[in-house]
Amino acid sequence: MVADANRQSMAMESSIAAMGSVNPLVEPDGTMDLGNFSLSWASETLVAPNTERRPGTGLAGFSTGFYSLRVTTYLDNGDEWFSFDTRKVGYRTNTISNPFGAPNSR
Repeated sequence: MVADANRQSMAMESSIAAMGSVNPLVEPDGTMDLGNFSLSWASETLVAPNTERRPGTGLAGFSTGFYSLRVTTYLDNGDEWFSFDTRKVGYRTNTISNPFGAPNSR
């Protein structure tokens, strides 16, 4: 029992760390293999990303949104192990027009 609780605790820490690299604006749903277990996530938009540039905000060149993610972990045999919810900011650079024709990204 204690060994299982410790294993799950370590898996939870690994899952949280792995989710740090996930950008829900770019990848709203996905899966990840973490060796001894895998995880999947599905996101729901809480605050839709802005579609226009916002000068004076400190992030004028970015589109940002706020998301709720449901993360589910699976054992090696494919059985669901545990789940948790987290919230994340999603982002991407806004595309701006180049005065010479071709679009540029910032």
